[in-house]
Amino acid sequence: MVNVEDDEEPEGSQFQPDGGYIPRILFLNSDGVVQPDLINTLGNPQYKYFYSNALMVTEAMKSAVKALGGSRNDEL
Repeated sequence: MVNVEDDEEPEGSQFQPDGGYIPRILFLNSDGVVQPDLINTLGNPQYKYFYSNALMVTEAMKSAVKALGGSRNDEL
């Protein structure tokens, strides 16, 4: 996980798939390509990459591991 400040945010529309609101969490594949289909399915559909609690984040992380073919361990 990477946390960046406003002035450190990478440029490019791929990093703002549905707007530039903050905070947002994006999932990337092993090549560093943003996966816009990995969204917060438990949250507000208007802000697909905003997570208001830890449960939302962990559920999205589990989905990302499954979608990207990674291995899951007990920490998730």
